[in-house]
Amino acid sequence: MKRFLRRNKLLVIKIVPAIFIFILFASGFLNIPGKEIGKTIVLVTLLVITPIVFFINGFLSRKNEINFVVFSIPSYISFAIVFFVWMNSTALIYFGLYFISNFLGYMFFKLDKRLSEKNKVKLENAGFYTDKKRV
Repeated sequence: MKRFLRRNKLLVIKIVPAIFIFILFASGFLNIPGKEIGKTIVLVTLLVITPIVFFINGFLSRKNEINFVVFSIPSYISFAIVFFVWMNSTALIYFGLYFISNFLGYMFFKLDKRLSEKNKVKLENAGFYTDKKRV
């Protein structure tokens, strides 16, 4: 049962960011809130929100011990659909940017884990931290 719940949780974590990215791009390109606001939404989504989403995907993939590329496939597919429907070939560079953002998120968690382990050892040596109960 735990395995089933873990798989579904990971599926939700993978799919929700992809749907979020697609909805933001679609609303911007279709000018749903208005022409000027639509352009702003597209630019902010392209340059700020999507790299952050890929960074978080990389972070979560490391936390769940899954390959960062495999974990982010739904987000890549979502952006690929947006790319083929609304963008031209010059936007192809964003795939590289998002890959780098994803990789940085993956490595950030690894670095964060190492730093927290080093700090834990330093604190233990200083006598400030222990998991052992004192009797």
